[in-house]
Amino acid sequence: MKSSTKRTNSKPEVLAPAGSLEALQAAVSGGCDAVYLGGARFGARAYADNFDRDSMVEAIDYAHLHGVKAYCTMNTLLKEGELEEGLAEADFLYRNGIDAIILQDFGFFYLLRKHFPDLPLHASTQMTIHSLEGAEFLERAGCSRVVLSRELSLEEIRGIAGRTSLETEVFVHGALCYCYSGQCLMSSMIGGRSGNRGRCAQPCRLPYSTGEGNPPSHLLSPKDIATLELVPALVEAGVDSLKIEGRMKNDIYVALATRAYRRAVEGKTGPQDLEELMQIFNRGGFSQGYLQTENGQEMMATNWPSHQGVLVGQLLGKGKGRHDYDAVLYKDVQQGDALAYTGAAGEKESFTADKFHPAGKTSLWITQKPAGFPKDLCRLKSVALEEQVRRSVLEERRKLPVAARIQALPGQNLALRLAWNRVEVAVEGGPVQAPTGAPTTREQLLKAFDRTGDVDFNFTEVDLELGEVFLPVGAVKKLRRDGLEQLSKAILEADRRGSGLPEVQAAEVHWKAGSLQTAGDLLPSYQFLCRSREQVQGLLEAYAALERPSWRMALFLPWDLFPKDTWRSHKEAAEAAGVGLCLSLPRITRRKVLAAVAKDLQDHPDIFAGVLLRSPDGYGPMAELGYPLHLDYSMNIMNSQSCHFWDSQSRGYATFTPSQELSRVEAEALPLEKRVQYLYGKLELMVTAQCVHKTETGRCLKGEKGIAAWGISRLLDRKGNSLPVLRSCKVCLNTLFDARPFFLLEQAGDFKGKGIRFFRLDLLDETQEQAKTLCGLVQSLETGDALSTDTALARLGIQAVTRGHDRKGVE
Repeated sequence: MKSSTKRTNSKPEVLAPAGSLEALQAAVSGGCDAVYLGGARFGARAYADNFDRDSMVEAIDYAHLHGVKAYCTMNTLLKEGELEEGLAEADFLYRNGIDAIILQDFGFFYLLRKHFPDLPLHASTQMTIHSLEGAEFLERAGCSRVVLSRELSLEEIRGIAGRTSLETEVFVHGALCYCYSGQCLMSSMIGGRSGNRGRCAQPCRLPYSTGEGNPPSHLLSPKDIATLELVPALVEAGVDSLKIEGRMKNDIYVALATRAYRRAVEGKTGPQDLEELMQIFNRGGFSQGYLQTENGQEMMATNWPSHQGVLVGQLLGKGKGRHDYDAVLYKDVQQGDALAYTGAAGEKESFTADKFHPAGKTSLWITQKPAGFPKDLCRLKSVALEEQVRRSVLEERRKLPVAARIQALPGQNLALRLAWNRVEVAVEGGPVQAPTGAPTTREQLLKAFDRTGDVDFNFTEVDLELGEVFLPVGAVKKLRRDGLEQLSKAILEADRRGSGLPEVQAAEVHWKAGSLQTAGDLLPSYQFLCRSREQVQGLLEAYAALERPSWRMALFLPWDLFPKDTWRSHKEAAEAAGVGLCLSLPRITRRKVLAAVAKDLQDHPDIFAGVLLRSPDGYGPMAELGYPLHLDYSMNIMNSQSCHFWDSQSRGYATFTPSQELSRVEAEALPLEKRVQYLYGKLELMVTAQCVHKTETGRCLKGEKGIAAWGISRLLDRKGNSLPVLRSCKVCLNTLFDARPFFLLEQAGDFKGKGIRFFRLDLLDETQEQAKTLCGLVQSLETGDALSTDTALARLGIQAVTRGHDRKGVE
């Protein structure tokens, strides 16, 4: 692993987005230290302009010639058939001097660490690392930097940054996802566009209702974050990189945001910076994210999910002309400014100012027909601000500071040495001439030499050794031009590398696990994730009633839903029925949660036969306790190398459930021996630190008298689908589920015929009787009874189901 570049000075890196070459240039002009950009494939912003191979090289070179690092996003999940292409793309980036690659996929990480040991690898926020334990796990695995989950508080960030040599990167500005990044299946399952593959359709920005007469609103739409005021605290916490979100944004946005955070790092920010950021884009104001707030209404943009502009006045009523409307303006409005008011249905109605309007009373030309006065008038686009940014940022060239040494001595060739950072070049001109008249003076030579003009360098130091000679101006200019050309080449060549893939065999890309047992060694095992005491009781009663079942049952109990004082009774009942018992960790295990889970397990070492891991953070602590580890589908295993990565860890894994975004055929590329086939359950679409109830009512239920520590409510979408929402106050999480259960139960025989021996069924709001029915359906399948989909659904009392991505997978 390349050694850490964790900062040792007082200033963190300002990391800016570059969704296009124009945005890259804007970021550089705005004062960034590094940019992140995506290629044509494998980036989490598939709809940004992105860079093909030619423009990627141009972008890397442009960044390096301006003293800026370039990181490439390859932070999507890769399917098995994409690993070779991904490796080839990484090799291309490596050879052309990329400074780091940002990753989500553990399998791809494993391959890159092997083939490019000196290339810094950054763990994307899509890896969902949210604890010191998670950061330490990545550090041991060979990671260079972790982009922390945006849900962490300042205190938690400080506890990570100050206790690991891993670089820490934190989002400081831009869009905030409702779901923990890397854990969202909502766009994928509802619209077929996967956020884990860079194609999120943002269904969280749509209106939803909790029913009971409550009108729809944008309950899942967070405001953008702006943390200018907290930059000193982040610096003090030891954060290495301040990341600005926005690879889908234009050059004006990128320039403005980069300049604002550059100023903040330098201690020069002021109120004007936040006002300008509000003007360029905001969703009803900003929040500071989770840095100082656990969750709440103040973080949400429930009224309107996109740009709301800034308040510049009010519409007062209809004017005299057909399209004239009286208004009062609090600020000047320029011709071409985009203005907006709220329409009758709550939408933004926009129009363009036809001329300059000074602050005060005026008449505006509006072709729409606004009604219901007075109405707030907002400015969505400021012509004056954009012009100011173009003039003061975009048109200003950022230049590298270069030290020069010129030697002009009689009888020798004119010589020049140039140095930037650790790169030095030397060039020579022709022989120096003795003067026939007045010799060249120091001032004349420096004046001719120091005209760098439109190039990317600025001479900050010139050391001159000048004899009594005559130097033609043209010779000096040529020497400077040749020197700068050689310096440019040397800077770029210093970052070039040889290929990391001289000869990679297919067997190195596609991992095949060794056979762990022959078919028949194990009875089929069905894993049931239960969420209520009644479901556990129903399953145990039904299984105990079976006469010598030819299959095994294992129950997974969520730590946050089953109090530890009930564990012993569940264990005894499970043992009596011949059923195994495992503990399911929460989807998100912040450090305090991990510590509490570990203590509970240490206090009750004989209860559980294994642990279901639902995020990477829990691997280290659970492995230390010695439990067999079952990897959930939320671990995003999409290729064989991901299995290889987890198999290579200290405890390996007992079983794994593949990503729900693989088709049946695609999943066949994954090792068979420990693979779990998901058969039934309402899939978890989102897990969030927000609370739907608190967003709507402003009231937190945690610790309230008479309120259960968890419960299930409903969220209605615009099509009338009722999406279950599981509230778990113990871990402060809401989990949003699909309205319809995933269902492949009747096809278990097909999977068994291919050698699969582990199956998974998840229960959410199923009754005790439905739990018993599920056990009965499994028994029917195992005894060879024919089972049609209609029969199974009728017995369960279910009207509609989904097959998810079983047939097609995601793009």
